[in-house]
Amino acid sequence: MNRIKKNLLTKILPTILIVVLVFNIMPMPNDMVYAQTGEETDDENQDDNTLGDETLEITDISVTATSEYYDGEEHPAAEVTGLLEDDVVTYQLGDGEEQDEMPTICEVGQYSLTVKVERDGYTPYETTVTPEIKANDISLTVTPYEDEYDGEEHDALTIEGLLEDDTVEYFLNSGEATSDIPKIKNADNYTITVSVKRANHNDYEETFTAKITPATIRVRCRFIKSST
Repeated sequence: MNRIKKNLLTKILPTILIVVLVFNIMPMPNDMVYAQTGEETDDENQDDNTLGDETLEITDISVTATSEYYDGEEHPAAEVTGLLEDDVVTYQLGDGEEQDEMPTICEVGQYSLTVKVERDGYTPYETTVTPEIKANDISLTVTPYEDEYDGEEHDALTIEGLLEDDTVEYFLNSGEATSDIPKIKNADNYTITVSVKRANHNDYEETFTAKITPATIRVRCRFIKSST
């Protein structure tokens, strides 16, 4: 019996050794390694979760607010560059509703414009800018009266460039305001302040000097020759 066991061990042992050697030398499949250690499986899962939670920032968007002087025209509230074809863009002007088209502005003032951009795989982009329409100056041509006394009343000045809706006031020699151009007659220097208010424009106020100079006295002399 012992001889039989000895013969079996002699025949089987080399085979067992070969199998063990091959098993140690051959690379093991990843799932077997992970199943044995457990640590690498957890590490890989942790890496996968980290990558899965990461989102990219949109960095190629630029929003430039409009800054224009009033001209009575509508202007886009801002210019946006860097948008991609599939981006979803919304605009909100002040407290108004969101819309998918760029709002326009016309009246003088500062506005608040919020721009939002959504892009697949990215954190939504949002920024707020301040568009502005600036008040323009009122352009007038004013010519004060200047001439010699003739006994007649004259407008203290002439003015060109007024619009129908302008609010105009005249002050003669710092007196009371009047909506009509003051009249002057006697020889003197007169100060006339012109004040004009116009929607979406800076107020206009300038002071001018009108002059009426004394009339020249002309004397005609006639000499009579004496007969003596």
